[in-house]
Amino acid sequence: MQICKCVGADEEQIARSIRSHGLPTLAEVTLHTRAGGGCTSCHADIVRLLAMLNEGSGIASGGAEEQSRA
Repeated sequence: MQICKCVGADEEQIARSIRSHGLPTLAEVTLHTRAGGGCTSCHADIVRLLAMLNEGSGIASGGAEEQSRA
């Protein structure tokens, strides 16, 4: 499923980056993948993916306020 239309990043590409780099926040995901750095309409999907992947992993996903600052 495509998440970020601006850079053409799909869910698997973003998930792979989150897992391989241990990315805890939306800002980190944007820094590593550029996803979320354009129109920002994908932020909710990226935050959802972060929460799903980081749940129970010991990686803090940060609050919604921090997530929206990217």
